[in-house]
Amino acid sequence: MSSRLDISKYLEDVSGRYARGYVEAVDAMFVAEAMGNTAALFQARRDWRDIVTETMGIAEVLGAMTMLKEASDVVRSEPELFHLMAHAEHATMLRFVNTPTQTLLPSLSFEEALDNLTLRVPVTFEDAAQRTKQNIGKVYQEGKGLAFARAAEAEVTQRVQKALIDAHRLGLSEFDAGRRIMTDANAVRKLGGAWSESYSKLVFRNNTNHAAVAGRFRQARDPDVKAATPAFRFTATGDADTRPNHQAADGLVMAVDDPDWRKIAPILGHNCRCEVDPMGLPLLRRKGLFKDGKVVKKQIPNGARPDKGFIHSGRPDLAF
Repeated sequence: MSSRLDISKYLEDVSGRYARGYVEAVDAMFVAEAMGNTAALFQARRDWRDIVTETMGIAEVLGAMTMLKEASDVVRSEPELFHLMAHAEHATMLRFVNTPTQTLLPSLSFEEALDNLTLRVPVTFEDAAQRTKQNIGKVYQEGKGLAFARAAEAEVTQRVQKALIDAHRLGLSEFDAGRRIMTDANAVRKLGGAWSESYSKLVFRNNTNHAAVAGRFRQARDPDVKAATPAFRFTATGDADTRPNHQAADGLVMAVDDPDWRKIAPILGHNCRCEVDPMGLPLLRRKGLFKDGKVVKKQIPNGARPDKGFIHSGRPDLAF
């Protein structure tokens, strides 16, 4: 199974164990907030931050791995590109491992996913994988993804306040509302509606897609990888649900380090499914998009932009 399919399964796993952890954590925060239970809220927020860090870390590793494997395919088809790399003196090491048939996803923790990044990568890019493993590990160990967790915590607080206001209208005291939430699953659904689950799945999708794209950009910055795949192509899903401003960017090709990616890199809105796909040097040359040692500069098409009201974080690998 390809690493690209691993990413797709992971991002679409909105009812599996990864997304379920989001739902459970949001429910716990909702209950603790409504009850005014400070100790429980502290624990719920800690659990929430742990699951956000874990899932985003895995998604970023998967993004980096797809970048490495696709860059490896380029070098395999054009072996002379290997001599452009920083460790070109080891050209005799140009060999590739067989991709394991099992998916990355089952039972993987963040730490296991990091190990897989270096264990499963073709030997050509071992150094690049090791450098990126260290970079990704540092990002999440330092808690730089906590801004994503805190944004959801604030949303939960607002939703609890709304639920309690609604409960007052039904004649319940704030304590009674909280007690009913704690002891009656139907009360959770009545006061919170289907919000907890739908919001959790939305945040899961947004966070993991953001992190997967960040993994691609972070890996693409490595000099070995950039030598083989110096550009990204913006790819919109292109189905009936694709938003016009997302579709407008479809096909845009820019160097992986082009500053304009800060304006248009996915994600461009809630539930955005857009991606950036690496373009190898041979393909860029055939299309006339690589001249004088550089990717030909392209302008962002008119109408291509993030959704109105959506806080676009720029190039995701630089956001945290």
